[in-house]
Amino acid sequence: MTIHDDTDIRTAVRERYAAATTSASCCSPLDSAQIPVGLDLRATKPRTTAPKETHMPVVRVYEPALCCNTGVCGEDVDQSLVTFTADLTALADQGADITRHNLANDPMAFASNESVRAFLNVAGSEGLPLTTVDGVTVMTGAYPRRDQLARFAGLQTEVPVPVGATLLQVADETSDADSACGPSGCC
Repeated sequence: MTIHDDTDIRTAVRERYAAATTSASCCSPLDSAQIPVGLDLRATKPRTTAPKETHMPVVRVYEPALCCNTGVCGEDVDQSLVTFTADLTALADQGADITRHNLANDPMAFASNESVRAFLNVAGSEGLPLTTVDGVTVMTGAYPRRDQLARFAGLQTEVPVPVGATLLQVADETSDADSACGPSGCC
C-alpha cells in the first residue's frame, strides 16, 4: 500500500491494528473515531540519548598558614609538602579538579566555606590540612598521598613498575593435558 496523506496513514494503521487484534478476543478493531485527527503518524528517526556526563569530583585541600606552598622555603625543606605539591600537579595535569588553599595566602577560601569555618572553630588551624571532596570532609591532619588524591578525584591510577622489574602475568587455568607437568600434576 502506498501512503500519500494522513487519511492513508489512518487507514494503514486501522488495517494493521485490525489484523493484529482479530485473533485476540479481548480487543476490537480500531475505528476512525479512536484515531485523533491531529495525530502525527509519520516515521521519525529514533532518538539517540546523549552520553551521560561523568561527574568530576571537586577536591579542595585547606592548608595551615605557610610562607610558601612548595615546602622549599628557608633552610628546613618539608619533604611532605614537596611530595604533595608534585602529586597535586601530576593529578591536575591528568584533568583532576584539585585546588589547594593556604590560610596565609587565601584566607577568603576558608572564610567563605561554611564547613571549613566550622572545622576551624572546632579543631583550629592545628587540625589542618583539611581535604574535602564535593564539600564533604574526607581527611584531616595530614596531606593525602597521591593514590588517595587520585581516588578522591575519581581518577584511575596504575601502580608504577620500578625500572628493571619484570611484571609477571597470572596465567589462566589449564587442563591437565595442557599442563607441562602432565596429568599426574608433578614435574
